[in-house]
Amino acid sequence: MSTKNVTIVCKLPHGIIMQVGEKTLQINGCNGAEDNNNLGLTTEVAADFWQAWLVNNKDHDIVKNGLIYADTQTVLTKSRRRKKINSDN
Repeated sequence: MSTKNVTIVCKLPHGIIMQVGEKTLQINGCNGAEDNNNLGLTTEVAADFWQAWLVNNKDHDIVKNGLIYADTQTVLTKSRRRKKINSDN
């Protein structure tokens, strides 16, 4: 596994459990989002774990419809969240 990490952004209410081989990871859903912006964040996810999961699930509706995606910088993710909140008002 590489040392590069990503932040997983999830719009599903209860998140999901990702599995790659024997490794599983609980992804936070938007119900736990502290600023009520309809985005759940899971930080410090190994980028290669995300890529492997994405390869296996690229045709899944949650991927195709943008309900889950990865961001390489938490700061960038927070900026996108602020823009989303502002555009929704």
